[in-house]
Parts: sequence; structure tokens; C-alpha cells
Amino acid sequence: MQVFVCTFFVLTFMLVFSCQHQTALDNALKLSGSNRAELEKVLEHYSRYPADSLKYQAACFLIAYMPYQYSVDPGAIEKIQPVYDQHRSISERFGWKRPPAWGDAIDSLEDVYVRDYKFDLSKNIYPDIRYITSGYLIREIDLAFKAWEENIYSQQVSFSDFCEYVLPYRRQDKYLLEDSRMQFYERHSGCFSGQYTSFEEATDSILYKYVDFLHSGIHGAGIPVYSIATLEQIKRGFCEHRCYFNSCLLSALGMPVVIDYVPHWGNRSSTHSW
Repeated sequence: MQVFVCTFFVLTFMLVFSCQHQTALDNALKLSGSNRAELEKVLEHYSRYPADSLKYQAACFLIAYMPYQYSVDPGAIEKIQPVYDQHRSISERFGWKRPPAWGDAIDSLEDVYVRDYKFDLSKNIYPDIRYITSGYLIREIDLAFKAWEENIYSQQVSFSDFCEYVLPYRRQDKYLLEDSRMQFYERHSGCFSGQYTSFEEATDSILYKYVDFLHSGIHGAGIPVYSIATLEQIKRGFCEHRCYFNSCLLSALGMPVVIDYVPHWGNRSSTHSW
């Protein structure tokens, strides 16, 4: 009798969870507007073969949570590109070092941005649910599974954890949708396949390749950064930027990763992300 009761509650929980997930998926499709056909192409793509059943579930997972995800206006970022070009030019002039004069120049550039280039980036947001394409989503899902299967440190991670910490095509709102997963995979595939003696050595070998990406200190804090491409161009940023970069880099190689945040230290001012 006890076994029967336990089984009953387990099956009831699974049924309720499945119904809730289906409801979220249905609601997401309703909110997709004219982009619904693109999302349905993804579901249809993975529903053809039983071997793709997990990828179908992964697609359902991403689409169900997609109504909450968005990026800033890509056109606004393009208009700000001259600021990023000048940012890089300043760093090149100082040999990519950060003396006080570099900080003064970056702060002056921030003044230029505020005066000449500042746009209301939140005025025209781009909800993923209405703009993401089927091709992009299918590439992201296929590559996430491929990297997960190749990563010897995460092969035993549950499918649920994979969906939460490896699969997401977006690690943070406002950032543009890019092909960074593919780019990072093409650069570093195999790093987690066992060629190094430990997980730490493998991870360090990857992160060391980006050792020239340094903290900006307090300089240029008002200049917005919303893409991996920008971070790779200017090679300067803040903790949250480096966390975003690292999380995209490691998840592209099948590693489960999250970003944590301290809003205020107990013994001093300031925040921190890692």
C-alpha cells in the first residue's frame, strides 16, 4: 500500500509538471505573433525522428521561457559603433595598458557618448519570441547537445541541469543574439575532451587565452556593452561583462555554468559578479 501511494504521488507530480510545461509552451506560441511559424518549424524539425526526442524537449523548454527574454535594438548598437572603435583606438595608443591617462581618455569618450551617441536603448526592445529565427534556434540546440556529449566532465549531468545551465542561447537579457556559441566552439572544441589532466587545467587553458581582457576600473562605466563582439573588440569591461563572456564561452563547450551576484558586500561598498 505504501509503495502504491508513493507511486501515485510521483505520477501525479509528473502529470502536473507536464501539463504546466505544455501550458507555458502554448502561451509562448500565442505571444509569438507573426513569428509563430518560425518557432513551429523548430518543433516540427525535432518531432520527425524518435532519436531527436530530447532535442524536441529542449526546444520546448527554450520556447516556453522565451517570452521573458529580449535584446536591445541592434540598430541602436550599430549607431554606437564609433564609440567602440574609438575605445579600441585609445587602448591601442596606450599599448593596451591602463595608466591614469588611459582612464581620462576613456572617461572623455564616455562624455562623447552621452553627448552625441546616447540613445534610449530600452525604448525599442526586441523580444526573442517575436524575432528569433528557426535556423538560429536549431543551430543553438544542435551545438549545445554536441558540446555536452563531447565534454567528459559534464556527460553525466542530468538533462534537467543541461537545460538550465548549458542549453540557453541567452545568458542575460539586453545582449544581442549572436553566433558566439559557434565561434567559441570552433576555437576551443576538444578542450574538455580529456587532453588535460584535470578540469581545472582544462578550464585555465581556455580562460588564459583571454587574459588580455581586463577590468576597466571605474572608467567608462556609462558606455553600454551588449555583445560578445564588442567585448572582444575593446577588451575592457566590468565584472558583469566578464561573467557574461565566460559563461557564454564555457557553456559553448558543454560546461554547466551560472552567474552569481553580490548586491552589496557586508564590510565595504560596491557589488560583484562571478
